[in-house]
Amino acid sequence: RQTYVEWIFDLASKFKISNGSSHLAVNLMDSLYFSTISHNSKLQLYAPVSLLLAGILFLSIKCNLM
Repeated sequence: RQTYVEWIFDLASKFKISNGSSHLAVNLMDSLYFSTISHNSKLQLYAPVSLLLAGILFLSIKCNLM
């Protein structure tokens, strides 16, 4: 898990994604991973999908507040 969390934050930094989205991505990844019986190999899928979903959610919330 630690490797994927670091990867999310590294990728977010590289693409200038906000810290809020990064934290949301980790939360989503943990929710997906711990809500199902899964293996570590699924984390390779959960990490990028969580970051993508967090970015979309964060942008939609930000746009609604403006």
